[in-house]
Amino acid sequence: MSAASSQSKYRQVPLRDLILSGEGYTRHVMISGPVEPRINKSTGKTYGSLALQAEGTPNVALIAFGDLKRDGSIDYPMTPTVAYSPEIHDYVVRPGDILLRGRGYVGSEKVAVAAYIDRESHDAALRSLRKEAHEVHFAYNSSLLRIRLQGDGVNDAPQLDPEYLAAYINSPEAQRYLTKHNQGGLVAGVSKSDILGLPVALPSLSEQKQLVQLIRAQAEYARVSARLGECYGLLANHTFNRS
Repeated sequence: MSAASSQSKYRQVPLRDLILSGEGYTRHVMISGPVEPRINKSTGKTYGSLALQAEGTPNVALIAFGDLKRDGSIDYPMTPTVAYSPEIHDYVVRPGDILLRGRGYVGSEKVAVAAYIDRESHDAALRSLRKEAHEVHFAYNSSLLRIRLQGDGVNDAPQLDPEYLAAYINSPEAQRYLTKHNQGGLVAGVSKSDILGLPVALPSLSEQKQLVQLIRAQAEYARVSARLGECYGLLANHTFNRS
């Protein structure tokens, strides 16, 4: 089931109108991650974002472009690479955030992928990361955008469930809209302004949550089916190898 399969039933609102509100927009609602520091091989000097050049033990793992999977899940990095600093605070992700890559994948029709930061998965990844340092964080780098809808001091009465929004962006209907604004070549991609112009079908919050539960059930069914297929394959190989 698609998060947008019944979009004709509901009014559609551009994404920018749902998250844009006053001066807090640029800093808190949809921002690009910091540029990671790079080393000039000729001079040995480090350049890039000063926010990521803080001294101290690395305790922040950066979620990068390749960590967002086609299905909207996140392959959390397990190695802290930079030290936490006040400057990097704005880029730390928390449950309820949406991370978005504005490019698809080679051989895929997707032109953008949204990943919802689920509390259970996020906290489990943090527990694994704490083996490397006591106080740890996940942040995102400059290849990604973040959408933050709730608890940011901007939208006091949100019209959107963030998990529904992530599913909607990944839906065939939304992807068709974004495809019209494709700026890529071999790998499709769209700009931040095009993403903000995406018309979002807006059911009630209760309907959004019901859709999210159905999408989760569908994803779990697909996961279990794939795992069963792997098990059957191993069983068949074992049986044929014995005969």
